[in-house]
Amino acid sequence: MKSFGHTFPYRRRIYHIFLKRSLTNSIFFLFSFRLAVFLAFLSTINLWPPSIVLAQKPFFRETISLGKPAKPFLLSVHEQNGSIRLVVGQTSEIIPISEAEEVSVEMAEVAVVGHVAVVHVRGKKGEAAALVAAKRGNIAKILWSAQLDAKGDPGERYANAIEISERKSDGLSEVVIGQYREGARICGQARTILFPRAIDPESFALKPVLLDRFQDISDDPEIPVQTITATRKSPGPQGPPLAKLLRFTDSSSVLGIQDATSATPPNGLTDGNLKTSWTEGRGSGGRGEFTVARWDASKWPIRALAFVFASSDKETAQQSARPKSFWIVGDNQQRFLVNIPEDPAAYSGERYWVVPPKPLKWRCLSIVFHESYLPVHELAAHASMAEVEAYTEMDFKGGLSILIQALIEDREDAAEAADLLAIVGPESVVPLVDAWKRMSRKGRRRAVRVFASSAGRENRAVDALVMAVRDEDSKVREDALKALIRIGPVAFIKLSSLISQPSELADRAALAIAKSDPVEAIPLLLNVIKRKDGSRRPRIRRALMLSVAKGGERAVEKLSEWLKQDPPLESLTSVVLALSGVENARPLAGDLLRALIGKAQSFEDLWRLVQASKSLPLDAEVEAWLGDITLSEERWMLRKAALEALDEGGTTNSCRYATKTLKDTYPRVRVAGLSILSRRCKRFDLVSERAQKDLWPMVRAAAVSELVSDPNAGKTIVRAIDDPAKIVRAAAIKTLLARKERRAWRVIEKRLLDDNEWPRVLAEAIAFAKELCIVESVDSLKRVFDRGLQPQSWLPDAELAASALDAIMFLKGKDGSKSFLESASVSFAPPSLQAVVKQANRYSKPCKPE
Repeated sequence: MKSFGHTFPYRRRIYHIFLKRSLTNSIFFLFSFRLAVFLAFLSTINLWPPSIVLAQKPFFRETISLGKPAKPFLLSVHEQNGSIRLVVGQTSEIIPISEAEEVSVEMAEVAVVGHVAVVHVRGKKGEAAALVAAKRGNIAKILWSAQLDAKGDPGERYANAIEISERKSDGLSEVVIGQYREGARICGQARTILFPRAIDPESFALKPVLLDRFQDISDDPEIPVQTITATRKSPGPQGPPLAKLLRFTDSSSVLGIQDATSATPPNGLTDGNLKTSWTEGRGSGGRGEFTVARWDASKWPIRALAFVFASSDKETAQQSARPKSFWIVGDNQQRFLVNIPEDPAAYSGERYWVVPPKPLKWRCLSIVFHESYLPVHELAAHASMAEVEAYTEMDFKGGLSILIQALIEDREDAAEAADLLAIVGPESVVPLVDAWKRMSRKGRRRAVRVFASSAGRENRAVDALVMAVRDEDSKVREDALKALIRIGPVAFIKLSSLISQPSELADRAALAIAKSDPVEAIPLLLNVIKRKDGSRRPRIRRALMLSVAKGGERAVEKLSEWLKQDPPLESLTSVVLALSGVENARPLAGDLLRALIGKAQSFEDLWRLVQASKSLPLDAEVEAWLGDITLSEERWMLRKAALEALDEGGTTNSCRYATKTLKDTYPRVRVAGLSILSRRCKRFDLVSERAQKDLWPMVRAAAVSELVSDPNAGKTIVRAIDDPAKIVRAAAIKTLLARKERRAWRVIEKRLLDDNEWPRVLAEAIAFAKELCIVESVDSLKRVFDRGLQPQSWLPDAELAASALDAIMFLKGKDGSKSFLESASVSFAPPSLQAVVKQANRYSKPCKPE
């Protein structure tokens, strides 16, 4: 107790201190918690600077110097709600990129503005950049940020761009922001920046600038600069080039368009119209603006270029800036600086010629504005150019003869020469015709392509193609005929004599004419049918059908006029067959049919009339004629066709005729009769009798199939499973499947287990088991599967095994068929089995019997 008395005051003091400190800590904790909640609330309403708002640790932090004089600023990059935020001092901005992985900073010193920074942020899905500067060295600003990834289709993709370069010798840099597009780049450059902007020292905003794209070119010894003075005196040619081979594809800017995604090719530079032009869209004389062209004949170097800078209208010409000097840039950045000694406005509409020291073997050609003659009261005028022409050796000497000689000699450049002649157009037709007999087959085929390119504009080109159709070489004839077909109505009259000769291309030509000008095609087609063997050309009949169907009443009038010419019988029967397939011509076809049924005797004529009667209304006269053919004609094909015509005509006597045909000597006629008796007459008793007693397996099989809709024929069909003929057994199983006779499985299974059964019957048995979900059939199907799985098994056995495996998977599902799938995965398994194994996922669950 004594010891307790000594310790109590000590302990009380400890407890007192402990309680006091605990209370203090609790109050401090409560205050800290409320302060944190309050700060978080303030961060949501953006009242606090970024350094407080972005409590999350940045994944990039660096101190940089900005402005003039330079001052330090903390730059950091943060992830915020799935976005990337750049923070510089008290300024922040969301950067258009997600999932950042790498950040780098590139510093530059710019005149007046001082130190600036370009921040690059790379992520999994691309790259973005931002330009950071400090106005008067005090306040950091993010002047620009954008994604740098290209968008659009290949060859036309565009993107934002930022470039840092030292264009002057003072050690200071220039930072230029703009866009680039894949097609819009000066020849030889990987990319050329478009719509450039830079920092304006006064407003501290990004404003358009004019770039001197070739300021330092004279210091590059690898790319020498040559100066040429343009002249209005022609070096030889007096008009436009024979072939317009210069194709302008893009430009840095176009008047009225302020975005790299919307610029269009300056096609006005090569259209021969001085009222159209290319006008750049940046203004102030267009310094640095450019257009790009492709040269489509690299084997024919450019000997001279002609420029029309000013429109033919002098008043219009003086409203735009005219080039005083400009660059011509080609492959590998080879270039010329061209000077214009006088203002082109004084010579509006005239050519200025530029002749390089050596012919230019370029594929790419760029024209870049340098200095301009400006309108007196419009110093910010846009530079313009009306026309650009390129001349080759053919324009200086020889002309077309050089190209035609290449075709005659089959030179290596013959294909390109033909392309150039096609570009030249109609002027090349007559010289080519004159040289036709001196050309080889290859040369003539190339000449046909040239004729075809001009045929739509020049009748002489059509005549040249007709000449080519009569060429001794089949390939040349084929090419020419194809070209004539493509031309259309202009060539149809010239084609009439060609269509009369039976050939694949002639028939195609007939169809083409019928589609394009159906009324005018009718006399042409009828004349072909009237010729010997013309009635035997089904495509000519088809073309006639098409013409009559599209031509309407006018077409029928043309037919009536032709009939007055007393054409041959075989032509008339062919026309009847054609007209029977056209609604508006069936009355005329019926009249013709009745007029001809007593005259036709040959197989071809009778066949056409019987086939035509299937599409025409049957009157008593035509029905009696068809019935007589059905019962009395010696040729079985006509008997069968006549019976089918009676059936399709819907006559009430078709059952009587069909019954009589059961005694016909030819099995195919009996089969046609069985179809009518089951389908139209419901005489299943007669059909069942043929299924059991007919001597021909073909007839028994057809009869079994026709019993599918007879509710009382089950026993007859089941008995047919044991028929001696395999086609009857197969037909019986197929018919039972159509009737869904599951009870017949035990009889069908016997056929499946018979090792000597024909594959056709086994295939029908497997289909029966699968389609009706006969689950108990798996063991029997396994025997078929095992037989086809043997090494080097008989092909039908292998195919049946594949069908059996497919049925097993359907019956048991993928999981229940694992053992079968494993067995079928052996290396020696036939391809048909391997293919079924690959499709095992189709059957996720077993089938369910209905």
